Amino acid sequence: MPKYSTLYTWKMANSILFQSSIVCTVIHLPFLIVYVYVNYLHSLFILTALCSSILNHGFTSEWFKWFDRSVMYVGFVITWYMTHTNNLKIMNVCIPVAYYLSKRHNSIPYHIVSHLLITAINICIMCGECSLMSNVPIHLLQ
Repeated sequence: MPKYSTLYTWKMANSILFQSSIVCTVIHLPFLIVYVYVNYLHSLFILTALCSSILNHGFTSEWFKWFDRSVMYVGFVITWYMTHTNNLKIMNVCIPVAYYLSKRHNSIPYHIVSHLLITAINICIMCGECSLMSNVPIHLLQ
């Protein structure tokens, strides 16, 4: 558990990863606007994950780092159960591999790949569930 004093270390952690988090959040938003009507709880979790990523990469804080890592772990499990094709499951496994490689080799591109992979998987999940369109108000589809 992080020390209490590390909560207040407020400086930019990594501007490239922060920008990557912002871009991935912006990519998610149009899908989330519709998806919230289909699966409210999963939408809320995705929004929490996006916020934890922005906070973790935007500020140097042990609390944000561990919160983001916890959310990533829970997200991996949720995504594993929500994906119904082997291709998406393989992509899901590639996320922690890319993250591990980014830490092992101190490589930002691997970390960005993990951001892009989860963005792609989330969009596939949201589009797959939205294709049912059973709970989406018709005015949002026009």
